[in-house]
Amino acid sequence: MYWKLVAAVHLSLLFSLSFAASESACVKESNGSVRNLGSGLVYSSIQAAIEAPETLSGHTILVGSGIYRENLVLAKSIRLFGENRSNTVILANKTGDTVSIRASNCEINGFSIR
Repeated sequence: MYWKLVAAVHLSLLFSLSFAASESACVKESNGSVRNLGSGLVYSSIQAAIEAPETLSGHTILVGSGIYRENLVLAKSIRLFGENRSNTVILANKTGDTVSIRASNCEINGFSIR
């Protein structure tokens, strides 16, 4: 089951990457519009929302349009939704994996990942 989940996430990310390469839309830098719908709290970065003790497995994090310059580690079973794939961008912060999934039952949707 774990490998099926990993494969599904990788395919989803590859699908997002194919769109990111073909898009030339200009997007603004992130402005702190990262909201945990389960707790109602707002964060200045996606990773801060993921790591917050108030973020529990099963919570949904909604990310507003913008460029988020960070590498993500999903160590909780959460759902991460971008506002719009064409202008909600996760841009790798220097080196390492852009998105690393270390928990089961994670869902990522609505992002371009570069």
